[in-house]
Amino acid sequence: MWLTVTLAGRLYMFFLLSGVVYATIFHVRTLLYLHDLGGEETATRARGDSRLARLSVRLDNLQQLHLLLLSLSAMAVADEVLHTLRAILYSSMSLAGAGFEAFVPCAMFALFVFGVLTFLHVFQWIVASRFRKMAPSSCA
Repeated sequence: MWLTVTLAGRLYMFFLLSGVVYATIFHVRTLLYLHDLGGEETATRARGDSRLARLSVRLDNLQQLHLLLLSLSAMAVADEVLHTLRAILYSSMSLAGAGFEAFVPCAMFALFVFGVLTFLHVFQWIVASRFRKMAPSSCA
């Protein structure tokens, strides 16, 4: 699949995978922090409330990153479709026209991108629900 995707698609997949690595590290660290915070006494919990407020802001920023990646994926898939249509147009001028298989790389690209974005969404949802259970009402 990598060889059939345009340069813009490859660049997008690089940024998508970089975003996944960053989001996964952040989510795992947040889950570990929430797990550790759950067993602490109330005296140290007050100190953790300021950290929870910062985590709340970072979770909101991470949601915006996911939305940006979704918007960019729509642009990348549209670019791939335009390149596929152009290839079909050029192949229709030759002796052997391209068939439906010309759309396979575009469909594989879209499937990969939306699979990764679904993973990010589910992971974000799990972390946000655990965060809301632990955070005081002022942070959530």
